[in-house]
Amino acid sequence: SQHKNPIIEPRIVVSKVLNDETPFIPEMAAEIIEWSISRNIRVFIFVPDEEKLHKVYFYITEIMKCKSDLVQISTEKEKDGIAYFRKGICSILISSDLKDALLNFDNVNVIVMYSDCKFYTLSRLINLSAIAVEKNFNKFDTRQVLYVGSQESEEMSLAQKKIRYLNEVGWEKGYLKK
Repeated sequence: SQHKNPIIEPRIVVSKVLNDETPFIPEMAAEIIEWSISRNIRVFIFVPDEEKLHKVYFYITEIMKCKSDLVQISTEKEKDGIAYFRKGICSILISSDLKDALLNFDNVNVIVMYSDCKFYTLSRLINLSAIAVEKNFNKFDTRQVLYVGSQESEEMSLAQKKIRYLNEVGWEKGYLKK
């Protein structure tokens, strides 16, 4: 029988500053980005729309000083970034296209920015978390999923609880690796 790995349980990061017009990424999310890059783990950042995509891109390249060739974007129209990301040419992908979540990725951490937006339904949040499932499980290098919002929405806390429940049921039934 095939044993699967658990869905990574998301951590919720709340930052009141996220509501402002200025580009911003909370410190914990910025640290996950930097830590991931230092360990050759790629980072998949989801945003609800293209305006926020450009804010996040600006923050990562200008404020955090990540080299722009490490950062790509993916929108419904602009698909070069996802191709580079899948080939491992870039380390960070900022995407506003939910279809990107349907593709398979190895070795990624996931950050869902503005995750309290109505755009993120319960099932979307769970699907985005599932991207980070570890194919080659290594206890010393666990994957990260962050939901980053200006407040904790009901969908965010429900997604976290549901993922925890799905994993518990999976372990009890022997479907998941311990």
